Amino acid sequence: MIFNKKNFKKTFVDFFLTVLIRGSGAPIAFIANIFIARLLGAQKFGDYIVLLSAAYLVGGITVFGTNRVLIREVASSQHPEKQDILLVGRWGISRVLLFSFCGALLVYLWFHTTWANLDYNEFAGIVAAALLVPASASVIIVSAFMVGMGNVKFSQAISDPIRNILLLSGCLLIFYLRPSDEIGTLLFIQIATFLISSIIGWKWIRYKSNAPPLIDYWHHQASPSQSISSKIKNYRIASWYFFLGSAGTLVLNRIDILVVNALSDSTIAGYYGAAVRVGQVAAIVILAGSIWLQPQIAQHIKTGDRKSLMTVLKHGSSCILAGSSFVVICLFIWADFIVSWLGPGFGVVAYPLRLVGFGYFLWAIAVPLYAYLLMSGGEAVIASILWFQVASNLLLHFLLVPKFGVIGAAWAWTGGMAIVSAMTLWWGLQRLMKNKFKVSE
Repeated sequence: MIFNKKNFKKTFVDFFLTVLIRGSGAPIAFIANIFIARLLGAQKFGDYIVLLSAAYLVGGITVFGTNRVLIREVASSQHPEKQDILLVGRWGISRVLLFSFCGALLVYLWFHTTWANLDYNEFAGIVAAALLVPASASVIIVSAFMVGMGNVKFSQAISDPIRNILLLSGCLLIFYLRPSDEIGTLLFIQIATFLISSIIGWKWIRYKSNAPPLIDYWHHQASPSQSISSKIKNYRIASWYFFLGSAGTLVLNRIDILVVNALSDSTIAGYYGAAVRVGQVAAIVILAGSIWLQPQIAQHIKTGDRKSLMTVLKHGSSCILAGSSFVVICLFIWADFIVSWLGPGFGVVAYPLRLVGFGYFLWAIAVPLYAYLLMSGGEAVIASILWFQVASNLLLHFLLVPKFGVIGAAWAWTGGMAIVSAMTLWWGLQRLMKNKFKVSE
């Protein structure tokens, strides 16, 4: 295939803007958290983080992979007004509304019955934490619609910088007004940021893609080629596989520190946790690249355009590798300087940080084929790969941490990334060579 320098340049600029928009939300959120911490103090800030984290966790779970299905199905349809778009939209919105409000009830009962474990016991704040579940889920779903319709950059904008700018504005207002229930007010501001971002996103969808009004997703006819019940069954099955894969990632990102702590001590776990959290800056590039690729891949699979698909994968690989390589090289060169920001005693984190960065680079190699598997009906394969990574990661931790401490933990994490990358490349290439170009049926 002939390399088109002009098209690649355009692709790289588009990718760079996607990464830049997603990454720009981090410093805004950091500043907002500084204001919140100063406003609340250590004790209240702890209660606030507990309530907020629980709402975010439940909100993410209650989506149950629906967002992945929406991205794939919306992107694979050539016209947003098609009946299939209305069908998957109705299914996705109804599903998330139902599960997110069930999740809200769960969060309310959780904190209402465990007030003894919190210094904070204001009724309004507990209600706000509960309502934050459907509010946060709304942004996930609207963002999925936007990605599927090709508005990837703006989907990242409403998820990060726009919402964080709204949050920072609300924090500044509270900082001067000083309401009596500061935690509850902050949580209600969080709800407002999600809802405003969702409204902005939906307005953008309608403006750019001529999408139907939200209410129209409840009024449509079935596609003549397949019944409604059959299509919804396919959506439901795919969403559960997507959820299993996401659950594997969630477990992987949370359980390793607990395992390191159990196998060594809290100091080693702290060192390892610092290396992994700082190294996640590389994940910004990788995640943005994956989201950026998915709708393009789905469109070419639907049309059966192999040449365009291979071009997208080739250009996507080049962009993701270039971006992740830059971040990883920076981590290698300035690791000692970066960990010095963490404070005295964290100098030993520099080498583990370099290993973590290398692990992310290995994963970046496989990300284009990971996106291909997601958009081509390979969600069951992805779920299997991610849970195999969890198992192999735990095994490597048990083998290496007792003997090598934080260095062993970092090698275990990097080894797990190498395994998942190799498996993704293998299964992705196998599926690509079959050249069927069919989204799961």
